Amino acid sequence: MDAVRIIGAGGIGCAFGYALRSRGVPVWFVDTNPRKVEAGRRDGVRLNDEPPLPAEFLHFDEWRPEPNAPTYLCTKCYDNAVVLSKLPANANLIPIQNGFDPALDERSHASEGIASFVAKCESDAPRVWVTRPGELHFGSRGSGGMVVAGGFSKGFGITVVPVPRIAPIKHAKLMYNAAIPPLAAAAGLDNGQLLSVPA
Repeated sequence: MDAVRIIGAGGIGCAFGYALRSRGVPVWFVDTNPRKVEAGRRDGVRLNDEPPLPAEFLHFDEWRPEPNAPTYLCTKCYDNAVVLSKLPANANLIPIQNGFDPALDERSHASEGIASFVAKCESDAPRVWVTRPGELHFGSRGSGGMVVAGGFSKGFGITVVPVPRIAPIKHAKLMYNAAIPPLAAAAGLDNGQLLSVPA
């Protein structure tokens, strides 16, 4: 089985990667934080209160992209430029991001993912908690096929939902993201608390 590359060992990347590892999929995490890479090499990746699972960890500077390896882009959109400059044009790229990036849109990747679950990751270790369970939608960007690694379907507070096209989900998430921060700020709450406090 081909190893999956996950660029960005943050909340979404570690949660998705852990779920894949739990099903026996080889995962390589790539991150720019040397302390997180070192912790991952030593302790593996961990989700919620589950036991840690071993995985490969590479610092971004050490990473040499392979065109055919499934590469899940789990960084913030504003970090895309440095990643895209390193990826060959024919990379097997599957972004899992909640933003819009014209440079990324110019790529010919066939599918994307959008996360509606919320995950919090330690700053210097690949240890993550799903703080609000939800879905991970994967869908086509157009006429191309859809790629979801390793038969991962659900677990750990995450349910993968295949959709025919990702654009409607992506735009709905944009509207959600635009609405939540002002409401949370007005209520004096963290974004994640907004849906958990009845008042």
